[in-house]
Amino acid sequence: MRSLIIIIVLFLFFNVVSTIFSDKIPGITDNPSLGKIKLCDVASGMHKNFIDKYVNDGIIVGHSKVSEQKYRIIVNKEKWSKELQESQEVAAIGGWCKVASKGGIGQVEIFDSDNNNLIGTVINGNYEII
Repeated sequence: MRSLIIIIVLFLFFNVVSTIFSDKIPGITDNPSLGKIKLCDVASGMHKNFIDKYVNDGIIVGHSKVSEQKYRIIVNKEKWSKELQESQEVAAIGGWCKVASKGGIGQVEIFDSDNNNLIGTVINGNYEII
């Protein structure tokens, strides 16, 4: 019983200490894309599977790294529009994971294959439909 009380007291102590000092430690609260970067390693297989599936289904016509922090995805807009926004985001974030820095800085541009119009972006881990 005594050891249980000690564990609970330590837990409460660390909880209070982390609450007091959490604002002073830079990290995920200052830059939410840092959390997404950590997920890139864990979810790399899932992202690759989404991109491969979209390529096989003719949704993604082409994709490549343009520069050190920029990735381009060219899609069949008609098929891309039929996909759930969440699924589009997983594929787009998969491209972002390939170029994003450890600080979460990176960009993906998604273009329509028919007219080369920009239809979506991922900037620093945030997916947006244009």
